[in-house]
Amino acid sequence: MLNTANGFGNYNALFVTHRIRDFHGVTATSNFMWGRAPGIGNTSQATSSNTDLDNYNLQNNYGPQSYDIKFIYNF
Repeated sequence: MLNTANGFGNYNALFVTHRIRDFHGVTATSNFMWGRAPGIGNTSQATSSNTDLDNYNLQNNYGPQSYDIKFIYNF
């Protein structure tokens, strides 16, 4: 039996910060984050019972991860 990790993924993000300091007595910070986390799976087959949908073409398993959050805004 051969165990190997053939998984792959990537992460793309944009982070913008806007600060206002002492503008008419107001100080504020605002953050916006856009991100995408696609991949073929976030769990290891060696430590779980998850298997690939298509062992011969891993691109068929490619999609958003379970921790993928598209937008986050803080004020």
